[in-house]
Amino acid sequence: MKKKEDFRVRVALVIIKDDNILLIQHKKNKKKYWVLPGGGLDYCETLEKAAVRELKEELNISVKVGKLIFIVESISNDRSRHILNLIYTGRIIKGRIKLADEPRLNDVKFMPIDKIDKIKLYPVIGNYLKKAYKNNFNSGVKTLTPEWI
Repeated sequence: MKKKEDFRVRVALVIIKDDNILLIQHKKNKKKYWVLPGGGLDYCETLEKAAVRELKEELNISVKVGKLIFIVESISNDRSRHILNLIYTGRIIKGRIKLADEPRLNDVKFMPIDKIDKIKLYPVIGNYLKKAYKNNFNSGVKTLTPEWI
């Protein structure tokens, strides 16, 4: 039986600029994949403060957190990891994007939102992001449980 420490809450932001979405590329065990910018919630930290802190630490930017658009529950096939992703809209209010010097952070860029379902994005929600974007993120909060790949 795994300990509850294997459960993680991650807060992420959807930041759009000129039909492009801000993504961070992670590199772990020689695998590369993209994620929405954000990170883990610390004990007794609010969701908004966690998002602001993570984007400042990883990208050197100050952000304004918008509305919650997705709750995404990810459970690994072997049940060794359980991540609850809370995804908000957001916008940059200050700073120039500069990727922090951390081993797992490999790249950062704005990528075309219409191509988001063609890249390796975790959690696997590219199609949902495209649909939500086309509706100006006005569809209300969606709860998703995409397959862990």
